[in-house]
Amino acid sequence: MDIHVARGSSPLGVYTQAQVAEGLNNGEIRFTDLAWREGMSAWTPLNQWPEFSATRSDSSVNPFIPKATIASTVPWEKTKSWGSFWATIKGAIVDPRQTFASGSFKFSSYIIFSYISIFICLPFSIYGQLRTPQLNEQLADYLRSMHNPALDSAIAGLAQSQPVYFGIIGIICVSVVYPFLLALGGIVQWVGLKIFRQKVSIEQSMVSVVVGVSVSNLCFAPIILAAAHFWIYFILSLLLSIPIFILHCRASAAVMKISPWVLFFSWTALAVIPCFCCGCCIGMLGSLGR
Repeated sequence: MDIHVARGSSPLGVYTQAQVAEGLNNGEIRFTDLAWREGMSAWTPLNQWPEFSATRSDSSVNPFIPKATIASTVPWEKTKSWGSFWATIKGAIVDPRQTFASGSFKFSSYIIFSYISIFICLPFSIYGQLRTPQLNEQLADYLRSMHNPALDSAIAGLAQSQPVYFGIIGIICVSVVYPFLLALGGIVQWVGLKIFRQKVSIEQSMVSVVVGVSVSNLCFAPIILAAAHFWIYFILSLLLSIPIFILHCRASAAVMKISPWVLFFSWTALAVIPCFCCGCCIGMLGSLGR
């Protein structure tokens, strides 16, 4: 498994275990350098890795070396600004592992981050709500063209949709408590990760949700501009939903230093287990009623 090595705040590169051992022998890599690999919750000095204890000689390492620290690689944690926000989003999309290689990942530091993301997406969401009646009308016309009586109730439902301002008020209300809704999602996600025995803190899980949702929302927001045309909007949403979901998984997993697949399966478990439990309860109640 690849090992990421850094010295201070500067990454040295990605190595195999054999390459790290060779670098320790020839002096290219130091025992005080920090290293991390998939599955670890934090960067650790190489002098604390049992894999390289045989490589370390008594004369090369001082047993009283204090625990090393590494500066945050997340632009947002270095400075809170408009530029650092976009730098973090760009890094989350292009190279999430490098961008989130180290950081404090305190939820309180990302509250403003989440408000900025929702502030950017808010005009797109309001525009989408304003176009909802037109979308519903186009969809209803398409369903009518199928001449299927079974679809009459769906067509009637599209014609009786709630006024647009209801949706706009709802979006604004959600925006006010948006970071804390994401924090709640982070807690639920943390429970799912515990099922897979992942060593992730609750705050780290919260921040991962903030980052992942911000990335997916900002990527999807421009698609809403096509909401005036049902088929264009539908096709774009269909084609881009999976790539955006992948970006979301990669960014969230990078914050927590876990595999995107582990994160995906934890979400799946959180969806399947409650459904299974509800199904069992309904089955038991049904059997008792007989």
